[in-house]
Amino acid sequence: MKRIFWTIFIGALALGRALPALAQCQPATDCAAVNCVFSATVLEQTAWSNSGYVGGLTQSFCGTVESSMLFVVLADSSGTIQVTLNSSNCENGNGMQMALYPDCPANSDPVACSGGASGGASEPVVLTANTNPGQLYYLLVDGYSGDVCDFTLTTVGISDTPQDYGIISGQVLIDTNLDCLPDSTDIPTANIPVHLSGMYGSTRPTNAQGEFYFVYTDTGAVTLTLQDQIGDLWTICADSFVVNPAVFPDSTYVQFLIQPQTFCTQMEVELSVAPFFRPCWPTRIAIQYCNTGTVAATDATVELVLPSIFTIDNTNLPIASQTGDTLTFAVGVVPPFHCGTFFLDVHLPCTGNLLGQTFCLEAHVYPDSVCVLPSNWSGAHVELAARCLGDTLVEFTLRNTGTAAMAQEQEYIIIEDEVVLRSGNFQLGTGASMILDTMANGATWRMEAGQEPGHPGFSMPSAAIEGCGGLTPGLITVFPQNDLDKFVDIECRTVVSSYDPNLKTASPEGVGPEHLIRANTPLEYTIHFQNTGTDTAFLVRLVDVLPPTLDPLSFRPGGSSHPCTWQIVGTDTLEVLFSPIILPDSNKNELASHGWFEFSIRQMPDLPSGTLLENRAAIYFDYNDPVITDAAWHRINPLTVSIDTPNKNAAGAWALWGNPTVESCLLVAQEPVAGSTRFELLDEQGRLLRSETFSGDRFEFQRQQLPGGLYFFRLIPERGLPATGKIILR
Repeated sequence: MKRIFWTIFIGALALGRALPALAQCQPATDCAAVNCVFSATVLEQTAWSNSGYVGGLTQSFCGTVESSMLFVVLADSSGTIQVTLNSSNCENGNGMQMALYPDCPANSDPVACSGGASGGASEPVVLTANTNPGQLYYLLVDGYSGDVCDFTLTTVGISDTPQDYGIISGQVLIDTNLDCLPDSTDIPTANIPVHLSGMYGSTRPTNAQGEFYFVYTDTGAVTLTLQDQIGDLWTICADSFVVNPAVFPDSTYVQFLIQPQTFCTQMEVELSVAPFFRPCWPTRIAIQYCNTGTVAATDATVELVLPSIFTIDNTNLPIASQTGDTLTFAVGVVPPFHCGTFFLDVHLPCTGNLLGQTFCLEAHVYPDSVCVLPSNWSGAHVELAARCLGDTLVEFTLRNTGTAAMAQEQEYIIIEDEVVLRSGNFQLGTGASMILDTMANGATWRMEAGQEPGHPGFSMPSAAIEGCGGLTPGLITVFPQNDLDKFVDIECRTVVSSYDPNLKTASPEGVGPEHLIRANTPLEYTIHFQNTGTDTAFLVRLVDVLPPTLDPLSFRPGGSSHPCTWQIVGTDTLEVLFSPIILPDSNKNELASHGWFEFSIRQMPDLPSGTLLENRAAIYFDYNDPVITDAAWHRINPLTVSIDTPNKNAAGAWALWGNPTVESCLLVAQEPVAGSTRFELLDEQGRLLRSETFSGDRFEFQRQQLPGGLYFFRLIPERGLPATGKIILR
C-alpha cells in the first residue's frame, strides 16, 4: 500500500496499486520491484538462476553490472554477514559476482563487494561485511561479464525470521506562502536531519533535493521526526508522524514543511585542519560556511587569523584583503540552508625548534549579528587577551567592549599549566579594562572569566599563552576554546615530528593523564584518515559506534575534507560515506591523500563524576579490512585544580586533579608508592575531620556532606615525609 502524509494532517490516501504480496519471495532487477525480505532458509534452500534478469542500476560496483538480481535481507544480531555463492552450468564459464548495499543500489555504495573473474565459474564467490543488527541490506548478484548461471547461496548473519517491510520517503520544504500545505512554490531544503524511531531506528539528512528515504521492517508503529536542529528562527508545521500500516508491503510519502519565524541571517563556520602540524610539511586548512537563517546573507565574508609563521602555498578562493595575521575571504551571497567550502594549503618553516609549540587558527564568519537580543542582557560584553612582555611577564587583560556597564560582578581564574593559581572578581564599566600580571616561568598560562548574564549566544571568555620564559608543551589544547558561538571556530594544534594519520581526536583533550573534563562540556570529534596504500582509493567509509554517555540526538556534522553522506543507524552507530572520493595514495600526492570528517555532540545530561567517555572509529578504504583508530576518551570530573600542589619535597610527588571541586578530586602519585598511605583532611582551624588509609598510586577524595570552604590535607606514607596541600569546596 502506498500512502502520503501532509504536514497539515495525518491521513492515508490510496495512490496507485498496492505492492503485490506474493506467496514466495522473488528477486528483482530494480528496487521498485522488490516485494519482500528474504530469510536465510529461503536463500539457502532455493536453487537460483539469473536467467532472464537483465540490466540493473547501481551507484557503484567493483566492476560492471549486466544482469543483476536483488535480494533484500535483514542482518541478525551477530554484526557480520557472510554470503558464499557456488555457481554451475555457466554459459560462458565466468561465474558470478556479488555486492551488499545498505540501501537501494541505485542510491548507495556497497559495504562489501566481490567482483568476478574471467573463467572463474568453478571458484566460489565469498562476500563478508560488518553490518548493523536489525538493518535491511540489498544483496546484489550478477553474472560476471554477462554470464548466465545456476547458483546456490550459503549465508551467515542473515535473519531467518520472515519479515515484511515498509518504505518511507519524502521531502523537507520551506513553506514559502506560510499555509502549511505543500505546493509548487515550496523550496526543497538540504542537510536537515530526519529521524526514524522504532525497534531499529536511524537518522539521515536530506539530500540536495530535500529528499529522505527509509526502509524498515514490520515491527510495529514507527515515528518520523524532524530533529530540532533547524534553530530558533524556524518553526515546523508538524514535526512528527506516526506510521503504522495495516498491510505490508507499504510505501508512505511524508512532507515536512518549515516556516520562517524571524527574518534574519544566521551564519555558521567550521574550521578543519590536520590533527597535528609538522615542520616543513604541507597542511590543508578547510573552512566551511553555512547560512541556517531565514533570509540570504549578502556580501558575506570569512576572516581567518593565521599565525604569520605559516607560509601560504595555495588557496582556491582569492584572499580579498589582509591585515596583519587576519585574512579576509569574500563568499558573497549565501541563501538559507546553503553551504560552501574553501581551502588553504600552508606549511611551517623547516626547523626543529618548533616541536612542542602550539599554534591556534581562528575563523569568523560575517554577518554575525544576533537576530533576537535577550531582554535580560545589559549590553555588556567581556573579552580576554593574553600577551608575553619581554619573556619575563605574562599580562592578561579583561575588557568590557559592550554598550553598557556590567550589571554584576563576575569571577575570573588564572591557571598555571593545570593548576589554578589565582581567582577573584571583577566588574567593569563601558569600555573599561583590568590588567592582571604574573611572572613568566615557561608555564602555559590560561585565564577564564564569567560572561555577562543574559549575554546572547554561548560565549565563555578565555585566553591562553605558552612559550613565555620557556615552554611547557601540549597544554593549550586540554581546555575548551571560546568558540561555542556558531559564527566562530578556533582550532589549536601542536607541532610534532610524526604521527599516525588514521586516528580519532577530541576537543577539548581534557586535563592530565585522565583527560578530565566537566560534565555537560560539549565535545568535538574528528576522524582523520590517509590513504597509505599503493593505489587510489575510490570509497572511504567511517563507522563510529557512539558510547551511551553521548546523546546521538545532539549530533551535528561539521566540516569534511570531501563531499560525503552520513547517517546514524539504530541509536548509536554513525556511518559516513565518501564516494566517489578518488583519494590518491601518499606516495603519489601526500597532501591530497588525507581526509577527515568532523562532528560535534553533547554528553548525556549531568553525568556523574568518574564516568568514562570512550570510543574509536573504523576506517574502510574501498572494500579492505578496516583500520581501527585508538580510542578518544575522557573522564568526567570537576575541573579546576589546587592553589597549592602537594609538597614536592615529600616522599614522592603527587598531582591533584579536579580541585576546586564540587563532588570529588583525584590525587595521583607521580612515582611508585610502596606500602600504604594515610589521607588526613583538616579544616581551617587544623581540626582533623577525616582519616583514610589506602594502597596504590591514587586516592579519590569524595566530598560527601562537607560544606563549601577551604580545607587542608596530608598524605602520610609508611616511609618518608608527608605531602600537604589544599582543597577548595564550592
